[in-house]
Amino acid sequence: MTDNQLTKLIMRLLVAAYIIYLGFMLLTTAGASDHKVLFIIIGIFFLVADAAFVGFTIYSFIKNKKSGDK
Repeated sequence: MTDNQLTKLIMRLLVAAYIIYLGFMLLTTAGASDHKVLFIIIGIFFLVADAAFVGFTIYSFIKNKKSGDK
C-alpha cells in the first residue's frame, strides 16, 4: 500500500463523513421548515448516495490493495 492510496482513502472517507452530516442535519431540521417533505427526501437521498459512495470506496481500496500485493 502506498501513501497515495492511503491518502485517497482517508480523503474519500472524510468527504463521506461530511455528506452523512449534511444528510443528518437536513433530516433533523426538516421539522422547522415549510418544506418538510422536500428536506426529508433530499436528506434520505444524501444518506443513500453516501452509503453507496462508502461501499464503492472500500471496494476499490480492497481491489487496489489486492492487485498491488501480487
